[in-house]
Amino acid sequence: DLHRVDRRQRQMCIRDSINAEYGVQSIMQWLNQSNNIIFNLRSRELGRFCCGSKASSVTNSTIALITEKIPTQLNEHEFKGVENYDKIFASAWLEERKIVTGTKDNKLVLWDLSQNSVIHKSIPLPKGNSPLPYDNCGIHSISIDPSNSLLVCGAQNPCELAVFRLPYFKPIMILQGHTDWSFATSFVNTDRVLSGSRDHSISMWSISDSPNLKIEYPLVTKRSHEAKVRELKYNPNTMQFASVSTDGMLHVWDASTFKIVSTIQLEDRNDLVCMALDSEKNMIALGSQHFITLFNIAENRVIGKIPSKDVDWGVRSLCFRNFLISSGGGMGRLSFYDCRKNAFMKVRDLTGEAAFYYETGKGWIKEDDNYFENFYGISIPHAIY
Repeated sequence: DLHRVDRRQRQMCIRDSINAEYGVQSIMQWLNQSNNIIFNLRSRELGRFCCGSKASSVTNSTIALITEKIPTQLNEHEFKGVENYDKIFASAWLEERKIVTGTKDNKLVLWDLSQNSVIHKSIPLPKGNSPLPYDNCGIHSISIDPSNSLLVCGAQNPCELAVFRLPYFKPIMILQGHTDWSFATSFVNTDRVLSGSRDHSISMWSISDSPNLKIEYPLVTKRSHEAKVRELKYNPNTMQFASVSTDGMLHVWDASTFKIVSTIQLEDRNDLVCMALDSEKNMIALGSQHFITLFNIAENRVIGKIPSKDVDWGVRSLCFRNFLISSGGGMGRLSFYDCRKNAFMKVRDLTGEAAFYYETGKGWIKEDDNYFENFYGISIPHAIY
């Protein structure tokens, strides 16, 4: 229950319209006082708020008001435990107080934020029988199915994928077929998942439960890109998915036929590593070294290019909800672009001054031989993946 915590803490809801009882001032006051940002974010995704056991839809104007308010309420909290792991490449919310992350040193880590002290534990990764690559890239993608009962990510061998049954992280399948690192995953439904690899291929897999761990091979594999596939996104409303590669090509596929229906060559192809989908508007945001590129799938055209707030350090992560694009970059900056106003939103930096992005704190850096040989005395920002 995504709203369990908030039901205990406050008994209020936002009705179908901003009426006299729940006016703009009341909503603003409620959001300002809220200490559960996870509830706000997840409720925005679901498009509803909860009052007791009753849920009600909210109007577009209310959603827009809440979406515009949320970025100004964020605060960074650093916690112990990250020093045990390498760089975090992927993350996903399991519940309002539980996060799962994938790291560069190939660790799948569950973080429980519900206790006074943060609890974390590494989930053992299963291994198939395909040959190991010359080195390990870590876990670059974590996907959870629509029913919130399955999770797929890189396995012990980064060329393979592991499927877990939630919430106990029981490994049920090894997806074996890629010949190089797996970079991208996206569920089509509870029994189909897509994957993209450094071997230039895209595969679709059948997912089924089993009492014992089993190896599964792809239903179909296509090599339509000329370089590594960095990201995949499936749209359940159109039953299509998009793939982007470092070859600079964006392909849109029919998921039922596994055939390309449209394609476009992107101008800014350097560090083309992330993509976000607004399934309602059928629009894509793509992150590269210098820009966030907006693409209209129905019209098969680029409709805008937004200069990154991380300058030349690259866009590393994107989220596209309603009219808001959240962007994390190589300089450790978190920014929010309002598509209605064609402008970045203003927030408050660590000093309380108005700014167009948040910056990550000092964090933690492993001071090993590599650090002293190459980075000692240099200020190193923490990229946001």
